[in-house]
Amino acid sequence: MKKYVVLLILCIVGIALARRNYNPSSDAEGLSDGSALMSSQIAWNIADETASGATVSDLLVTERTYALVVAAIATGANNDDEISIIHIPPTWNGVRFRCIGKAEDGIVTYQIYFGTLAGGTNCELVKAGQLAFVIGTQVSTTTDYEMAEKITTTASSWVLSWGDISPRNNTVAEGAINAMGADLIVVLATAVNTDCKLLVKGY
Repeated sequence: MKKYVVLLILCIVGIALARRNYNPSSDAEGLSDGSALMSSQIAWNIADETASGATVSDLLVTERTYALVVAAIATGANNDDEISIIHIPPTWNGVRFRCIGKAEDGIVTYQIYFGTLAGGTNCELVKAGQLAFVIGTQVSTTTDYEMAEKITTTASSWVLSWGDISPRNNTVAEGAINAMGADLIVVLATAVNTDCKLLVKGY
């Protein structure tokens, strides 16, 4: 009987000590302290710069490899040197996209492809979708450029969906997508009637 009483006392003491030393920040609330879950808090980067009218054609199915795109950029035929490639770090689980342009109501359309080199020299490119922006009048931090206020996202069959915020009213439109382990993004501006820049940020 004493054995069970001693065990019961030890259990009670153990529970009491555990509660005394319990720190909520190490439990569910600890997700916000950065020790268990972190989010990339980096600045927005320019992924692509395109002058008004300097558009490229979307990639044909026979052109969708990293090596072929790099070769096309080097050749520069048909404005292919306007194609942009962004190498993304492994800390980016997803990517956010914004656009800035010089003309109010300017229209900018991008085709977005993902690829995974994984240390290699070539890989397939898969189409993630299309981003169509309309420029508003909210001023950006880039001189003479204003934020896109509207976005229309069109997902390819490769992705489940894009997340997007399209508030209009001269605020900030944004698209976001899961990177799905990709380590590079290919950007093609296929419709542009204003000087513009595509901004990206990982999360």
